[in-house]
Amino acid sequence: MTHLCTETLRDNLRDRVREERHSCVLKDGGVPRSAAGSWIRRGTRPLIPAEILEAAPRMRVPLPGMTPRSASPRPAWLVPLFVLSGANGLCFEILWARQLQVVVGATSKAITLVVGLFMVGLALGGALGARWAPRLRRPAMGYGVAELGIGLSALAVTSLLPRLELLPSLPSRYAFAAILLLVPSMAMGLTFPFVMQASDPEARSGGGVLYAANTAGAMLGCVLAGFVGIGVLGISGTAMVAAGLNLACGVAALSLFRGGAGSSPAPVEADRSPAAPAVIRPFSVLLAAGLCGAAALATEILWTRALLPHLNSSTYAFAAILATYLGGLALGAAWVSRRCRVLRVERLALLFGGLQCALAILVALSPRLLHASEMIPGYVGIRQVHSLTGWFSMVAVVFARAAWLVLLPTFLMGACLPLCIALLARSGRKSGAAAGQVSAINTLGGVAGSFCAGFVLLPRLGGVNSMALVGLLNLAAAAAALAPFARVRGWIPRLAIALAAVAAALFVARPSDTTPFLGRLAKGSRVILVDEGHQDTTAVIELPTRDLVILSNGVSYAGDAPPARRYMALLGQLPAILSEDPGKAMVICVGTGTTAANLALYREVRALDLVDISPAVHRTLPYFLRVNHGVWTDPRVSIHEADGRQFMTRGGSGYGVITLEPPPPRAAGAASLYTVELYRRARASLRPGGIVAQWLPLHGMTETEILMLARSFLAVFPDSALFLLNPDEAALLGSPGPLAFNGARMARRLAEPAARIELAQVGFSVEDGDRLLSDVLALAVAFGADLRVLVGDGPLVTDDRPLIEQFATLLRDTGDPDGRRGLLRRIAGLPIPALPLEGLAPAALAEAQQAMRARVRSWLADPRAGG
Repeated sequence: MTHLCTETLRDNLRDRVREERHSCVLKDGGVPRSAAGSWIRRGTRPLIPAEILEAAPRMRVPLPGMTPRSASPRPAWLVPLFVLSGANGLCFEILWARQLQVVVGATSKAITLVVGLFMVGLALGGALGARWAPRLRRPAMGYGVAELGIGLSALAVTSLLPRLELLPSLPSRYAFAAILLLVPSMAMGLTFPFVMQASDPEARSGGGVLYAANTAGAMLGCVLAGFVGIGVLGISGTAMVAAGLNLACGVAALSLFRGGAGSSPAPVEADRSPAAPAVIRPFSVLLAAGLCGAAALATEILWTRALLPHLNSSTYAFAAILATYLGGLALGAAWVSRRCRVLRVERLALLFGGLQCALAILVALSPRLLHASEMIPGYVGIRQVHSLTGWFSMVAVVFARAAWLVLLPTFLMGACLPLCIALLARSGRKSGAAAGQVSAINTLGGVAGSFCAGFVLLPRLGGVNSMALVGLLNLAAAAAALAPFARVRGWIPRLAIALAAVAAALFVARPSDTTPFLGRLAKGSRVILVDEGHQDTTAVIELPTRDLVILSNGVSYAGDAPPARRYMALLGQLPAILSEDPGKAMVICVGTGTTAANLALYREVRALDLVDISPAVHRTLPYFLRVNHGVWTDPRVSIHEADGRQFMTRGGSGYGVITLEPPPPRAAGAASLYTVELYRRARASLRPGGIVAQWLPLHGMTETEILMLARSFLAVFPDSALFLLNPDEAALLGSPGPLAFNGARMARRLAEPAARIELAQVGFSVEDGDRLLSDVLALAVAFGADLRVLVGDGPLVTDDRPLIEQFATLLRDTGDPDGRRGLLRRIAGLPIPALPLEGLAPAALAEAQQAMRARVRSWLADPRAGG
């Protein structure tokens, strides 16, 4: 009997709702209202009896404008869970990008390809979520299952990615990396549609609060992983924490919503009233979402490239730029959430179009704003950061300058995605479907935009013109969203005039100087060459001293000043004279070509591979003829545009000489050329008796960092020697076996006339062959057991813990903050090394070593003194 009464009441309620709908008109985009007033209003008689209103939620019969009582209040718990989900997702993205630099190389092509595949997985997950979320009775529990899948699969991916380096071919690494990333990225893409369907079934807010929460969480994850996690816990430790939090999110969601909270409402008949917003075209909304996603990611690429020369190339600068970008998105999404609820459909489209037009002008103004950011005082470089106080000051200035350029435009960007979701939902799409479709198309647009910006626009048009062109994408997004309304309202002429005016303003706002992104080091210098390539922005400048310098993203990469020429010449000649057979040689990181030129001076070198990640660096070689002697024209020389570590993996073994002169160790991405794993790879590539030479800068680091770098080298080459090349640079030379000093062989090679001429130009006396050899060998200030005592015990630089990039974690250690002074003090306290020589008069070497020790003491008293 009770069952029959309930069924009767349910049928009567549905009939009553249908009858009332026939007499209703739509207002504000979809909430049914009667001619006499709203459905339920205080002080008036409800249109539906109170007892039916009381019974409707229990019987799952939704009423217009009402949210099922089962969805409240527990869906509020989805917001903090979604914050945590965003933090974990961005954390994994940073970790995987770091691992992929090692597995497939740090080239922009490799990283863009694999990260693009990751984003395609996100889009695919969003598309699947758009189909599944509206069909699930409890989408919040679907979100919990997705979080469990993310935690388990992401942890597996983090542990498996480093093992891909064992695969012999690069294409196989790409393929397996893409397959591994597909599962967690799809699961991440599923979360937004599920949470949207569970917490905002009508998408009245456009998912603004959820999108803001998730993006704010991503900003938090970026800060924690980029500034703390990798340095303190390492990549694997940070991944375990993030995966544990994903699992906790999943368990919490399943526990909170197992009783029915967060359920989707029962299907309601589509609204067929004459006033329905028929002008909304789903295709137009999705097109607008894709275009604004392409513009947003393209702008991020261009901003990052433009900001780095004005900040620094540390991993902290990259993290600060990304965190600021995400923070602006979160603020914009939170701001627009309420407006999505109260504005009519037509005004939502107008707001979206206005934001896109404003974005277009702000992006075109970016070069001018970037120059104005120099007014923010403070040091932003990394060479003089020797304390935590200095590090905090540097990071604060980096954030301030990034915010000056990025925060307002990203605020506008963040408001656009919820607007697209709200517009699509008003066209009849369900909440989860609208969120999934918009996020999927937006992500695919971002993939296309980032690829075009990095590989098409920057190399062909440069940064300034590219920013103006990306502004046109924003205008196209505005036109796509407004076009259906323009046809109905007769706005087409006004819309065309407005868009044309904004397009004209883009090129008025564009500065006439099309190469402004060279950084503070280029000020006061003559710019000779600028190459804005897909890998980096490379410039050759002439200093007031008439010396030439290569700038890579605003960082001094190499030059031809006398101190630089000296250490590069020795970095090429020392391994050549010590190697048992230097017939096959490799130079990783070409720079000015000085090191390669000095290696090529020896006729025993039969093949020489020059490997550099930047194609622009190869084009700078003709400007340094006085130090490289046109080495690239030598028939023995082969130039390769490749990641040095990956080329070493593919290049096979049999090398007699390998020289490494990477970017400064604190630079982002450089750590992979200073790790224990890299040295193991180098040892495997050497022939017996071969030599590897690693540049060791003594400036711009603390004593703790210098000792850690040397300790990492000695972990693979224990019988190594430390050569002090000048007060600012040293070199570590090692071999697969004990380092051999064959005096007769070295003297024969130093008899090469071309080698003697070059050594004479960098400060050596070459008239007496024995004295020349003694002076060269005296540069070895520590060897074997003495060198191991000098570096002591402590942490190493590894792929899992690239501590030299995360140098803030080392600033608390004891040791001299001036690393050069600290190392010189340690060297002065060592006994003069007893080198295992054959065929050289001990007296001549002893005299040269005494003179070298006196020079070390003079440098210690005045570290700026040369010699």
